[in-house]
Order: sequence, then structure tokens, then C-alpha cells
Amino acid sequence: MPIITLLSDFGWRDHTLSSLKGKILSSIPDANIIDISHEVMAQNVMDAAFIFKNAYTHFPDQTIHIIAVDMASSNQIKLFYCHHDNMHFIIPDNGIISLIFESLPKNIVEIDLLGFPLYISYKEIFTYICSKIAKHEAIEGKSASSMKTYTSQRPIIYPDMIKGSVIYIDHFDNAITNITRNEFDAIRKERSYEIQFGKYILQLSDSYSNVPEGEKLCLFNSVGLLEIAINKGNASSLLNLKGNSTIQIFFK
Repeated sequence: MPIITLLSDFGWRDHTLSSLKGKILSSIPDANIIDISHEVMAQNVMDAAFIFKNAYTHFPDQTIHIIAVDMASSNQIKLFYCHHDNMHFIIPDNGIISLIFESLPKNIVEIDLLGFPLYISYKEIFTYICSKIAKHEAIEGKSASSMKTYTSQRPIIYPDMIKGSVIYIDHFDNAITNITRNEFDAIRKERSYEIQFGKYILQLSDSYSNVPEGEKLCLFNSVGLLEIAINKGNASSLLNLKGNSTIQIFFK
């Protein structure tokens, strides 16, 4: 029973997602299809990369991962396949592959789309590749010679300061930054500190309940990233935090 995950910006309202699942199940009746998310902001590769990279590592070996985000942005967009970390990945050439992995996988194959734009042939192509993988057959195509890439957003580290930014707004309207707990601990060295954004200055909390309802807080979340939240409130909206908003930590 192959496990197939889906990440897309299709949403739930239209037929697009269900028709893809139906096509896959028609070809692989025993497939176990798992939804990672279909509420990625339309064409937002950065959002998709954050969601996917924090989810896929928790799946069993040989899981088949399909990423279907921003597929219609160009008639020339390509589709890649690779086997990496004992898993299978089917990924469009829109730069997301460079944001998911620390270093690009080897042996990336460019899938032949038979002259059709990906947004027209996606159901057939995804189903075909999944069927080949389920049968333990090799995926044919030419070696990827070029691909779109992005530079991952990393904080700037100084001896007495970390300058980071908001990279994701989650379902609860919390603002998640690119500052990691490891970076914080390495620079702090037991010194006092202040977390600053806009007009606000905060210290770290261990949990949301450390502050009264409606109060803002900062904590390191389950994936080790600094998060700005309001206990039972909407931090991003109320504190005017958006993608790329600057967050600074000063050490004394």
C-alpha cells in the first residue's frame, strides 16, 4: 500500500483536488493518500516550502510526495522527480526544491510532459509517475541540467545581535521567524537579552499560558523557530507582523 502525500494551493472548494485523487486511486486502488495541506496561499512558493519541509520528514521511508503549487505560473514550467532520503519527490520547477532541501538531491530527473503545459496534464503525469514508483519501475527522463532556485532566508548574526525576519504566518495568526533556538543559545552565552519588533520589547516564554489571555509573547516552537504570538489572540494582525517583518534580538 503506497503512501502518497499531497501539498497544493488547490484549496478545497473546486474539483481540482478531488479529481487528482480520483485519478490516482483509479490507477492505484490501494494507495493511502495523505493531505499535507491544500491551503497554501496561491502561487506562494515560500509558504509551501515552510509547510512541506516541516512535514515530510515524519513520513515512512518510500513515501511518495507530490508538490502541486504554482504550477500554472508559466507554460514553460518543468516537473522533476528524485529519490532522496529514502523517499520519492515529484516537484515542479518553480524554485521550491531549493527551499526544501539543505543541498540539492543528486540524480534529479526532468519528466517529459509530452509537450503539454503542466497545469493541463498534471493529473495524468502525477498518476503515471506514482504508478511507476508503486510498481518499482525506473522513472524515465533526462537529467535536470538547470532549475529555478531561491536563496533561503537566514538571519544575520552579529556578536551582540541577531537580525531575523518573519517567514510564515500560521493558522492561528502567529508570526514565525527564521531565528532558531540553536542560533539564539550560541550567541546569548547566558547574557541578558531583549527581543524587539516595532515598538515592542519582549522576553521568552516557555508556553502560551505563561502570559494572561490577550498578552503577546515570544517562544521557540515545536520546530525550533522563534515565534511571536498572543495568548488566544491574533498576533500577526494585531501587531502588524507580515512576511519579512524585521525581528531583532539584542544581547547585553
